[in-house]
Amino acid sequence: MGAQVLSLAAAREEREPHMTGAARCAACGHEWQAVAPVGVHELECPACHGTKGHMLHSVLRGTERFECNCGCDVFRIHRELGPYCINCATPAQGWF
Repeated sequence: MGAQVLSLAAAREEREPHMTGAARCAACGHEWQAVAPVGVHELECPACHGTKGHMLHSVLRGTERFECNCGCDVFRIHRELGPYCINCATPAQGWF
């Protein structure tokens, strides 16, 4: 009878904190329930397999919600160029 090999990396990942909730793909608009380790910011969409998925209800400050002309409301910040849309890379202007 052979010995089983235990993956220490898999066991460690199972014990790390995870977040769960509604997610949406910025590329195709598909929505699903996602589970990901805390700190993961890009999710793979189960519909189009792109990596533009994000949690819908992540930590928000204030009550205002900004949306790009393409309909996406998730932005990244470039050190020199400022905020830009994760879907179409259009720079945000005039509201920050």
